[in-house]
Amino acid sequence: MSHLTNYVEKHSLVDPQDRSKVKLSLELHKMLCQSKQFEKWKYTLSKVAQNIQPNQWIDCKDFAKLLIVQGKRNKEKKRGRGDTNSFYCNFYEEPLTFHSGRVPKVQVFVNKRHRFRTKIQGLEKYHVSLEDFSGCVQKALATSASIQKNQQNISVQGNMIQQIPNILMEEFGLDPRFVQKSAS
Repeated sequence: MSHLTNYVEKHSLVDPQDRSKVKLSLELHKMLCQSKQFEKWKYTLSKVAQNIQPNQWIDCKDFAKLLIVQGKRNKEKKRGRGDTNSFYCNFYEEPLTFHSGRVPKVQVFVNKRHRFRTKIQGLEKYHVSLEDFSGCVQKALATSASIQKNQQNISVQGNMIQQIPNILMEEFGLDPRFVQKSAS
């Protein structure tokens, strides 16, 4: 177990009725929300996380995003050919794991054979359910979207390379900077 998990358990910061919520203690609030990095990356968080106060309940997803923002402060530096080294964490794996390196991107690309097909890969890294995303795309764009289980990607009928990042941002809260678009 990580130090953060131990801290949360030791201070009883998990909501007993809804285990998906964590109370942000005064110490955690100071560490996570009162920094220049928080102000810089604030727009990537949900409205609740942007205005969080000490001793207020916060969803685990928002708590994980606060950790990601805090991690960027410690690891941002230039290496080699201008790459930035940041770190991100996967809050839902047990135990809590931190990965160094670039933040993974969701890849959206278009194939054209007889018709256009837009393919989306990498959603599982952001805990976006393929079924939920597929249903959302079908409703929002009125098009066919199928899940290819063996490749862990979604195939959408038509050239939807401009609309997919908007859906990821509006419905799932994924920052457009973490979406890589390309046409093949």
